[in-house]
Amino acid sequence: MDDSKQALQLGSLSICPLSNTVSSRDKTVKVTPKVMSVVVSLIDAQGEVLTREYLLDKLWPNRVGADESLTRAISDVRKCLKSLSSDAAEAVVTIPKCGYQIDSTRLEAAFPTDKPVAPNHRNRHFAILSLLAGVVLIALVALFFMADKPQPRPSIAVLPFVDISPAPDSQFLGAGIAEDVLNNLTRIEEILVVSRTSSFAFNTEQNATQDIAEKLNVDYVLEGTIRRDHSRVRVSAKLIDTSNGRSVWANRFEREYQDLFALQDDLSEAITHALKINLLSSDRGKRVGMTSYPRAYELFLDGRALTYQRNSSSLQQAEALLSQATLLDPEFHMANAQRFIVFELAKTYGGFSAKRINEQQAHLYFELQAAPDFPLKKLVNAQYARDNHQPELSKQQIREAYIEAPHDPYIQNFAINYLLPDRSISDYLHERIALLRRNPLDTVNMLNLAETAYMAGEKTLSLDTLNQITRVEPEGLMNLIGTVTKHYSFNHDPHKALEAALQYKGPPSVIAEDFIVKLLLVTGRVEDALAHLQQHVAEQTAPSPQMKNQLMFLYHKKRQGVLSPRVLSLLAELPLSRNVVAEINMMLDIQYGDASSFEQFYGVNGEVDVFRFKQLMNIPNDTVLMYAAIKKQQGYPEYARSLTDYPAIEELKCDDKALRYPNIMCVLVSYLRESGDETEAFREFQRSLKVLHVRHIGMEMFIRTSPIYYGVNQHPQFNTVATDFLNNTFEQWGGGVATVRKDDLAL
Repeated sequence: MDDSKQALQLGSLSICPLSNTVSSRDKTVKVTPKVMSVVVSLIDAQGEVLTREYLLDKLWPNRVGADESLTRAISDVRKCLKSLSSDAAEAVVTIPKCGYQIDSTRLEAAFPTDKPVAPNHRNRHFAILSLLAGVVLIALVALFFMADKPQPRPSIAVLPFVDISPAPDSQFLGAGIAEDVLNNLTRIEEILVVSRTSSFAFNTEQNATQDIAEKLNVDYVLEGTIRRDHSRVRVSAKLIDTSNGRSVWANRFEREYQDLFALQDDLSEAITHALKINLLSSDRGKRVGMTSYPRAYELFLDGRALTYQRNSSSLQQAEALLSQATLLDPEFHMANAQRFIVFELAKTYGGFSAKRINEQQAHLYFELQAAPDFPLKKLVNAQYARDNHQPELSKQQIREAYIEAPHDPYIQNFAINYLLPDRSISDYLHERIALLRRNPLDTVNMLNLAETAYMAGEKTLSLDTLNQITRVEPEGLMNLIGTVTKHYSFNHDPHKALEAALQYKGPPSVIAEDFIVKLLLVTGRVEDALAHLQQHVAEQTAPSPQMKNQLMFLYHKKRQGVLSPRVLSLLAELPLSRNVVAEINMMLDIQYGDASSFEQFYGVNGEVDVFRFKQLMNIPNDTVLMYAAIKKQQGYPEYARSLTDYPAIEELKCDDKALRYPNIMCVLVSYLRESGDETEAFREFQRSLKVLHVRHIGMEMFIRTSPIYYGVNQHPQFNTVATDFLNNTFEQWGGGVATVRKDDLAL
């Protein structure tokens, strides 16, 4: 027999690789073959600690999803030990900057035996100790996966069904059937279902089922085909046990195309039977907000898939398809809720003007109030309440949506960001890592996890997660944001960040373009930045908020007199309306601490009273907050007081240190609040200079004049800290952006 398959004994603890079991006396826990493979590898090392990279390369050679798979294996081992003896987990000890070790005294105490251990087992005894140390502790996040149940839940990935129709045009229908099955399975607590974002990321025609199962680290995989021939639809499905590659259930269903949803119900029930778990009969037919028109359903699936590509072009296409779906079925409330999400994402990723976003979201919200409740409607209610100064109602609605649909990726991310504001940063990491287990290819969640891990001091975890985004989505937008965050925010290296932005090959994105222009400016490549602006100003009917900020930086340089005659000429040729030019100059004056042009631009007869000020709270930039700071410094605190529950402040999440990394705008928020702590504000200011925010690239150039810093600029160390920062950043990055001093300006 292969030595790696021999049973191992340590006191009352028995490890049997052949049956994949770990036992002690009358308790036995079964582990997955992959966990046991890690065990055998470490035993073969004869007590030497194997690095994480070695284990990943040996056991997960393809590496996609490997970090999460190893983390899950570690979690299962630790739960296994804890279930056999409550004291066993305490035997795991970390040797800082060296490796990992098991406290043998504690482990022997946890699994005592009356029989002496034979001498020839002693080396293996210590190999087991090393093995357990490696399995449990080599992952940086093992502590976040403690669970009470000794037996891990069976896990399943539902793959999109392959379209084999004579004219293959039903691929989104196949994805829809698979997703309906997935959603039904998520109602069963005893099953761990991998989220749609991860399981649907694979092309099942190009990836073998076993390879997909390996990458997602699941016990079962459901795969299938769909064949549509005129008015008939035939679906074949098969459930595969990934431990041996055998089919444990297979069936075929055929219906008239109009009976599509009945077919989905039958399929879902049969699969859950195959897993020996039955759906409640009341679950059948529950499809609140859904359509009964197959063509509308196809348009919805297509539109939703485009929504989560998160770029301006895909959001525009998604809105068009979802609108078509609601024209076919005016009662298709799910499609209207998805349209609301399209416009919500457009606030960040572009595609629509701010005016259209606001108008459409208000219209869709009121349309949905006549619809019966369903999770996505509650998410819409939550977002609308948040944007309209009703934070408690927002939290209530998102809490209900999350309870009803905990596996919906968009609801998951929204809930984690806006619920439980008093959580610790370790609690937040726990939430993000648990979400990554359910959805191992969700790059949005990975990016949030990487940022939080960095601020928690888990820098290796942060960088590993950013590298994982690169492996999963090498040409995607989340990879670009993560790379720019790493180079610009963490390392203060705008040149490398710019190099990554210029190499971006993903779909067109206002975020990517904003990175390019601002990084070109801070590295001194002004003419190149203007060339990019020329192209994109010509493509848009009105400049986006991001573009107005870019132009503000150029107008700042114009006022300083550092632009060449050629650049000045090109800047003057930009097709900007008089109103846009006035707005850009107003934004720049605000950064200089001058409120007069704001009052001319937004006021009535050159005056902005408090009533008028409250009407301006939906302006999509930060000038409202900075104007309130200027007025407070001038002796009018009522403007700052009127900002209670202002959506822009809620978005910053300044009170929740677990949910964000430093943000210079939180320094401003602290000043606006009468209860603001000046000492804490200065600490936040210092932190914001160590970890720069990618949303505000270049904004620190106004450090000496901007209202953002009014709460800290009187601190005795402010000038020293500000000068050191500027000398080590902007003045070394290429000389393209000069610092601002009020007495140098000719306004």
